[in-house]
Amino acid sequence: MFSESWLDEADAEGNFPTNGDRFAAQEVKKRQDVNGFTKKGFLCQLIAAAYHHKNAKQLELLGDKVGRNRIMVLRYILLNYSHLSRLH
Repeated sequence: MFSESWLDEADAEGNFPTNGDRFAAQEVKKRQDVNGFTKKGFLCQLIAAAYHHKNAKQLELLGDKVGRNRIMVLRYILLNYSHLSRLH
């Protein structure tokens, strides 16, 4: 979800060597929270993401309404990698 260059930048708050280290620490902390990060919650989000789809025409109309520079498109290939791109 983040660019490699941003992940490699120094942590703005100075508590971690890089933004990537901060992100990794937040992920570990989140997963250690057994009450807040449940398997059920994860599966519900996974199902919701699988069915959340906008076709090209819907994105075009949304871009006309709010401005294309305000829309980020996340494409995720499960268990592989993700891409983040701006709508042009």
